[in-house]
Amino acid sequence: MKAVTGIEREVGLHQLMFALRIYYGTLNESWKVIQTGWHGTKLSMKLHRALSSEAKLSLKALNRYFEKDNLTETIRHNFAFHFTDEPIKEALNYCSADKHNSFVSGYDRANTFYAFAEHVRVRAIILKTGEVDMGDPKQVTSAIGKLYDEGFRIFSHFTAFSDAVMVTIAKRLKAKVETFVPSLVGDLARATPILFIDKESIRAIELTTRSV
Repeated sequence: MKAVTGIEREVGLHQLMFALRIYYGTLNESWKVIQTGWHGTKLSMKLHRALSSEAKLSLKALNRYFEKDNLTETIRHNFAFHFTDEPIKEALNYCSADKHNSFVSGYDRANTFYAFAEHVRVRAIILKTGEVDMGDPKQVTSAIGKLYDEGFRIFSHFTAFSDAVMVTIAKRLKAKVETFVPSLVGDLARATPILFIDKESIRAIELTTRSV
């Protein structure tokens, strides 16, 4: 993202925020799985004692987090799998008639980007992190940090718990364990997001799809 500026940077940030919204929505659905598949069945009674102390602590942390209003559920209900208009209306009060009210269009829908809509949505998400003065850059920065930190923290608890459960089940099933070395790996240090798509590439994909 540091290598691009202008509209390319805005598109990259849009993709990042899109992924973050789906990320939070998935975390919330994961909690429902724990409620129904763990707390709501006899599985917890059979396996709880066999879990590691880290997994037990992570489960307690998740119970405490989801028993009250939280950012994960808020983003899921307003910006991930459901979309309500009230947060957007609130965010519109903080938008000024400036360069943000713009959009990019191309010959193909894949290269259409509504920058003004993205700016409103980002403001709406930031406002949902808590009491934020949108005119204070430090508060806005802190709110954005909370978006990342809280999601990753909850994810780490899910990972610790779910890994322990799956390993415990696999051991009881006497699953066969094999080790493999991947031949192809991605280099995240060199990876870049897809921003705008070449017209000929889109046409090639369309022709391939039609011929199938």
